[in-house]
Parts: sequence; C-alpha cells; structure tokens
Amino acid sequence: YLAIVNASKVDLINAFPDESKVNLILKGDTHHFINEYPDKDNLDIRHQSTNFADIPILADDLRNIFDENEINGENIDAFVLTPLNSNDFPIETLNFLKSFDVPIYISLQGFLRFMDEDNSIVLKLSSDLNHILEISDAIFMDEGEFDILKNEKIEGSNLIITNGSKGSRIIDVDGESIKINAHKC
Repeated sequence: YLAIVNASKVDLINAFPDESKVNLILKGDTHHFINEYPDKDNLDIRHQSTNFADIPILADDLRNIFDENEINGENIDAFVLTPLNSNDFPIETLNFLKSFDVPIYISLQGFLRFMDEDNSIVLKLSSDLNHILEISDAIFMDEGEFDILKNEKIEGSNLIITNGSKGSRIIDVDGESIKINAHKC
C-alpha cells in the first residue's frame, strides 16, 4: 500500500509507522477534523466539525507520484479514496485515476460533507454524485449517508454500509444484501 496524504506540515506524517509508505502532498492548509460523542453510553451518535480546508488532491499532484501504472516500481492494483470533505477529489482527479483501469473504492462520506452556518458538517447530495458512482467499483458509507442516496439510481457498484453497533451490510451489484453483525469492542 501507499498512503497519500495532503497537509501543510511534514511532521504530521511522522506518526505513521513506516514513512516509506506515506507520501505527503504539501498543501497550504491541513484538515482539522473533530468527532464529538455527546453520549458516552451511545457511541453511535456523533457530532462532526472541520475547518473545511480547501486542499484538493489534483491530477498533477498524483502525476508527480505515479510513474505510468506504477508507484515505486510496483503495479497499481486499486485506489481507495477517503476524502474528508467534498472538495478533496475534483472530477478531473477522479477521471485521471479511472484512466489506470484498476478498481476504485470510495468512502462516500467526504463527498457528501458540506459546511453549515456554524462550521459544522451537514450531509447532502453532491452535484458530482452520478460521476462518482459511475467510476467506483465499491462505495463505503454509513446508514445515514445511504438514506441520502435512497432516491438515487445506484448501479454497477457494490455498497458497503456500516451502522455502528448494529453491524453492517453489503449490497452487491445484483442487489443481493449480506448482513454482518457487529462485534463488541
């Protein structure tokens, strides 16, 4: 694996156990992200806030890291995208990644995150949603995010839907659902 991180400070990646597998894209800001759990007895309820740093990962940023279809001499098997907010991966970057013709797995949460009046996160549909769904082979989301998509046409992707202490489920491209029970921490 290779983790690619966008941030403004090199020392932020020093906490990773193997720095050779972390590549920093130096940007002018860093995401600051907070999960608050108001009820310590129910960790399924959380309040999220962020600074909504505008530090997109651009295709040119990635061209500097990738050589043809290789990273450090290794073939690229897949991409796993985990954006923190809706501007982390512009459409041009998604199209660039799709050109490698390998599976793309997307955590949809960041693409649905927008800022409300008090800098808290509100989840809503992205205008790029259809394109995001088209290029993905599997999409990760939680039940709340899945509820936002319930009226959208989702085809061609496996869906992995988490639901905190209630477990998770997988809906495959044929619409078959598999329930996975949660395990106590």
